[in-house]
Amino acid sequence: MKWAMSFFVSIAVIAVTSCAQMPAQNAAAQKQPTTILVTALAQDLPYINQAIWKGVPTRHAVRLNLENLTAGALQPYSVSIKPTQGG
Repeated sequence: MKWAMSFFVSIAVIAVTSCAQMPAQNAAAQKQPTTILVTALAQDLPYINQAIWKGVPTRHAVRLNLENLTAGALQPYSVSIKPTQGG
């Protein structure tokens, strides 16, 4: 299970920090406010959040919102990156 968590965190950090070849999904590079929605088991959220924030450049942190949803025991983990809705 520990390797699976490590793998998931690595994928999340890659998606956020633009190392992946998905420029439209790069939250840290967005010029508009962006929300990252993470779904995981409650005990794993602090580690995932820490890994994501480590990959976000300081100058972009003010435009980034990190939201957590707790997954059930049989639900898959997920990371979604989307523009923050104004309101």
